[in-house]
Amino acid sequence: MVSKNRELKLENGRTRNSKKIGEMFSRISPRYDFLNRILSFGLDKSWRRKAVRIGMREKCQKVLDVCAGTGEMTIEISKGRGNSIQVYALDLSLEALKIAKEKVRKIGIERDVFVLQAEAEKLPFRDSEFDLITIAFGLRNVKNMENALKEFYRATKPGGCFVCLEFSHPPNPFFKRLYFFYLLKIVPLIAQLFGSEASAYQYLGNTIKNFPNQNELQKIIESANWDNISCQNLTGGIVAIHQGEKPTSNR
Repeated sequence: MVSKNRELKLENGRTRNSKKIGEMFSRISPRYDFLNRILSFGLDKSWRRKAVRIGMREKCQKVLDVCAGTGEMTIEISKGRGNSIQVYALDLSLEALKIAKEKVRKIGIERDVFVLQAEAEKLPFRDSEFDLITIAFGLRNVKNMENALKEFYRATKPGGCFVCLEFSHPPNPFFKRLYFFYLLKIVPLIAQLFGSEASAYQYLGNTIKNFPNQNELQKIIESANWDNISCQNLTGGIVAIHQGEKPTSNR
């Protein structure tokens, strides 16, 4: 039985309690990668790989991975690029970042990957510093999504790119009902069965259900001044990749 003080409730609108979310991810991080494989039927790696292919450009040298967690997206970005790219992995959860740092060390890319604890809405970087900013399965958990998107825009170089990989809403009504039943009823039970917190995965399922759909998110990204925004559904719309570019000149 999970104690009441560990239960997370969705707050009104898209505001989240950053401290509680960071604490939650710290608690579930030891089993997080394993459960991602199980719960996504192994598809999560291919989703990240696709997002990186969409965002990576020929002259991409400096990348920020926001809500990096245990470093899966960070490592995918670094693969095959040798020392030609620097990746900064940012997250609220110190425990998740420790796991990310150990993974990076084991595969020998610690010289090119920099791990730091910070909030998505308060990036500790100068204006126009990154060629690419990514966020995978984290946008729905930031304290204020609109502020975070504006921060990403500020820290991206003109002509640079933003890529968001996030769970979304399947357009097929029957598949959508089936998916949300699995997400809200089955996933917490599986998480508990494998030694994690059912309440944490119940909370995460609700963040997906209450998250803007593909078209709504595209409009929110556009409101943060991103240009040439596109969206691509994966696995029947369970996941969507949104991409935006920062104009080379001020609007």
